This record gives sequence, C-alpha cells and structure tokens, in this order.
Amino acid sequence: MAWYIGKQFEIKSSNFNREVIALTRDLNDIEAKVTLAKFMRHNIGLSFRLLSGFEMFPVQELIIRGILLKDISLIVAGRGFSKSTMLAILSILYPMFYSNSSMCIVSSNFRRSRSILEAAEKMVEGKKAGLLRKCFTENLRRSNDIYRWKLDNGSDVFSLPLSTGEGLRGTRCHHLAQDEKLLISKEIEDVILKPFLSVKPNVQEENEIKRAEDELIKRGLLKEEDRMSFPKNKYSAFSSASYQFQHLYQTYQDYLKAINDPNPDKSKPSYFVMRASYEAMPEGQLFDMTQIDDAKKDGGENTEVFKREYRAIFTNANDGYFNVKKLHDCTVKDGDVPTVQLRGDKDSKYILTIDTSYSASKASDYFAMSVFLLSPEQRRFFQVHTYARAGSDLRSHYNYLTYLLTHFNIIFVGIDASGDEFIHSFNESVIAKEAALKLNFIKADLDDEVNYLEELDKAKLSYNIENKTIVYGMKPQSAIIRKANEHLQGQIEASKVWFASRMEADEKNADRYKSLIGKFAIKNKNDETFGIIDFIEDQNYFINETKAQIGLIEVKASVLGSLSYDLPQSLRRSDSPNRARKDCYTALLLANMATTHYYNLIYTPKKSVATTFSPIIIR
Repeated sequence: MAWYIGKQFEIKSSNFNREVIALTRDLNDIEAKVTLAKFMRHNIGLSFRLLSGFEMFPVQELIIRGILLKDISLIVAGRGFSKSTMLAILSILYPMFYSNSSMCIVSSNFRRSRSILEAAEKMVEGKKAGLLRKCFTENLRRSNDIYRWKLDNGSDVFSLPLSTGEGLRGTRCHHLAQDEKLLISKEIEDVILKPFLSVKPNVQEENEIKRAEDELIKRGLLKEEDRMSFPKNKYSAFSSASYQFQHLYQTYQDYLKAINDPNPDKSKPSYFVMRASYEAMPEGQLFDMTQIDDAKKDGGENTEVFKREYRAIFTNANDGYFNVKKLHDCTVKDGDVPTVQLRGDKDSKYILTIDTSYSASKASDYFAMSVFLLSPEQRRFFQVHTYARAGSDLRSHYNYLTYLLTHFNIIFVGIDASGDEFIHSFNESVIAKEAALKLNFIKADLDDEVNYLEELDKAKLSYNIENKTIVYGMKPQSAIIRKANEHLQGQIEASKVWFASRMEADEKNADRYKSLIGKFAIKNKNDETFGIIDFIEDQNYFINETKAQIGLIEVKASVLGSLSYDLPQSLRRSDSPNRARKDCYTALLLANMATTHYYNLIYTPKKSVATTFSPIIIR
C-alpha cells in the first residue's frame, strides 16, 4: 500500500480530542450536544462501536474518514476486503453527520445496491445498537424501484436500479456511492450518474455567507484567501481492479494525476485514492488467508486473475488466450441496439445453446442456456439472453427452456452431446407436452472434419424447422474442443462475436414484459422469484459475466500433448456459491460452432445428384 499526499490543499483540522481534554468548565445543554457531536465526528471508529456494538478494523475507519474528509474517493481493493460492509457503515454515518443531506447508493444491479442498505439495517437493529436506533426511527422503505431510509435530521439514504436508465435523470443527491464501479459503464456514469450531483448542498446559506464575506473584503477586514471553504458534493466508489484498457484504470490514473497536480486549485475537488492488496493488510484483518493461500497453490499467485482479485493490480489484457479487449470493443454501446432481450423480435432468427449441469449444490456448475441473435449479412451473432442457475431442479430448467422456445424464433440448438439426455427428458415432460413442444436431433456428424461436406448434406436433409428437427449434439472430444476454441479465438479477432447493450427497465419495457414474469414464474440466479427490473438486470449482468469468464480461460498442455481450456486451478478449488465458473463461456463456445454449422447448412449449395436411371423399352 502506498500513500501520496500530493499537492492538494491541506484540509486544516484541529486535534479536537485535545480540546475536549482541556475543557475545565461545565457546559450547558446545547454546548454539551455540540461538543459530543464534534467528538463523535472526530472519532468515527469509537463512535460507531458505541452506537452499534460493531467494531471496525483500523483500515476501515481510515477509509471511511478519508471518504468523509475528501470530495472524490476511489477504493480499489481485492476480493474479501469487505467493500460492501464499509459502504453499509458509510450509509449509516454520512446521513447522521450531514443533516439535510441525501446519499444515493448504486451498483451494477439493484439486488446488490439494496443489499447494502439491508446490511445497514441489520446493524441498526442489532442487539447492541440501541443508541443507533434512536437516529433511525423510521423503517427502511422497500419498493420495486427504490429502497429509502429517512432520518429525523432531514437526511435520507437510498438505492436505485441502474436499469431504469432515463427514469433516473431527475434524481439528485449530495453523496453518490458506487459499489463495483468496474461493472458500471462509462456511458452510464457520464450521462446518468454524474448529473445526480448537480445540486449543491445548503445553497442559500452559502450565498448569504459569500455576500457577507464580499462586504468584509471590500472594507479590508478579510482577505480573499481567508474565505470560508464550503463542503462540496461527494462521490465515492469501491471496486476490484480491472484490465488496463477499461475505464476504471483511466479513472484511477486521472485521480492520481489530480492529487499530484503541481498547480492545485482550491475550487477543484479534493481526492482520496487507495489501492489495497491483501499483502498490505495486518494479519487477521479483513482477508481470509486460508482462501488466499489456497488460491496461491500451484503457482496461482502468478496468474493475472490473482493479481487483479487479491493484489488489486491493474493487469494487461494481452496475457490471456482470448482477446478480452476485443470482447470489450465488440460490446454494443449503451443506448444502441441490439439490447439484451426478454422476448425475441418476430422477424429475427436466434440460436440457442445449452451447457447442462444436474447437481443440486449451489456451489456446482451453472446449468446454462444462452440465446444469440443472428446477423446473416455480416455473419455475426449477438448474445442477447442468458439463463444460468446452480443447484436448480429439472423442472425449473424445463420451464425456462419452454419460455425460450416460445418467446424467441429459435432455428438451431447446440448442446454438448453429453447433455442429449436432457433434450429427451424434456420431450417427455408434462411441461413440454402441455406446450406442444418436441425437439428432434439433426442426423449428421458435423464434427467429422474429413467427411464434413457429406455430413453437411445429410444435415440438410435432416434439418426441419417445422417439426423442430433443429438440435445438434456436439462431441466433447479433446480435438474437437481445441478446434472449437481456436475457431472462437479467430472469430473474436475478426469481430464476429458481439454482445448486446444493456436494456433499460423503463415504463415502456416494463409494460411490454411484465406479463412474462407471472406466467413462467421466472427466478433469478439465486432461485428467488423477482420482478421486471430484476429480470432485466439479470440479463445485463450475464453479458459482463460471460466476458469475464472468457477472460479467465487458461490453456494448458497435458503430458500426452492434449490441450485443456479451463479456469485457473486456484479458482476451480473454491466451494463457494459465488465461485468463478465457465459455463457461460461454454455456451458461447457452442454458439460459435452452432452458428458456423447453421450458416453452412443454409448457404452451402446442395450437391447435385447425378441420375443413374436409364429408360428401357419393354417389348
């Protein structure tokens, strides 16, 4: 951990504790209250422990003090640093110490941002938090599109879903706090979030003081440099480290440059930046060293993933097998189309791929299904919809497959051949029969490179969209997997693989899609029934999740020379429900091969069959 004081204006702060010790007279009621408030503000850790019974680690107190002291803060820290816990503490302390203020918490999805307020609520309702409950007399108000907590001092703290997009434009606050800044696009930050801070706090009081100062300066009783400094709106962000090409790294560099500006301007914001590796933390504080030591095994500490996840190092994107920067460049910008879709366009064609997993454990692989929009003119495809669940039952998978088949014009289905049994069992299910659905397999071996053209002709004869003979099972053999990965690598470089932009859960989309939720009892990745905003945010989330999984893939050769494409060993060991997975990557890998087979199936001319019949004259 490195500290840079930089060239920023020094914030003058007296040692208030010494002033308290030096007090020798009795205080009246108002003086006692003011003195206590100042003492608590100068001793954040002690105050929070007295109020809530929760004891912060010194580094947590340091970070929260830095955020409260500076205008703009960025905390880049490794996994296990309790970033969300610090945001929960901050959501309690900021509205307490800044009366008549408004704090907004946002994250990549509403479920995460509202969970921060729910964590704060648990602290307030803790057994030792009697004093804290006196400050939060109202209950946390929950609704589908906002969680809000109001205090008696006129302050409030709230969380919002980013997926409502344009609907957020009128929102204003004095402190904007972001969780996992890495996952929030620069477009959303610039267009939607930064305008939140356009209203200054206590404008009327500030103007009155400035007018009085103007008069004093005019009379020679005050110097210009002695004007009162007013608090500015605050912006704070927590995040894991990113690749160097991503906007988070550029923001980090810009803030460091501002801190070290040789010509500081008092009117400009002050900055607090911290990048925290597990190595800089005192032993036993925050990070779980058992997990980290496990991740280090077999050289895991030398991987780019470990550097980002635990050491908070911004890494180069050129170190992986797949070109992660290219994936980023081939993501449709927010506001452009196609967006992620909950229902397919009537005139469009889609490919569906399935990577099966039948374990009942929440820590198991995902059962993944992804839908891809075809763009035949450019021979591209776009990921527009994803389903990924761990530990769910077969009925849930059947139900969702039915949803996809009835709401998207699926013209080809690719599945790992080891999952063929899923298609057969789906066909026999009550869910499929009630929906009059039956999927049939294409009778051809498109994995046979030597006889591919002959097998393609067989596929042309077998393929039938009318009776749903559209399923192809791909063989999970080593040579075929290598070919599929090399082909995907080439298609990514050629900009043939694309990812849809975010969808906004505006009123128009909500009305269009709200009927889907109830009819199919759609659930999120945690098997929780949710509403239209969560449904859309899940789809937005899985675009980033797929790209993240692709970036984690490593290639290793066995002693026999065969290649494996998998997550780093350190990540495969984890038994956490939130562990890294690769099933969305597998669904994309299948989609790339399925798209190639489909285009060949449709656009390759049929072989002309020579006639062998010769007429004869019968006498």
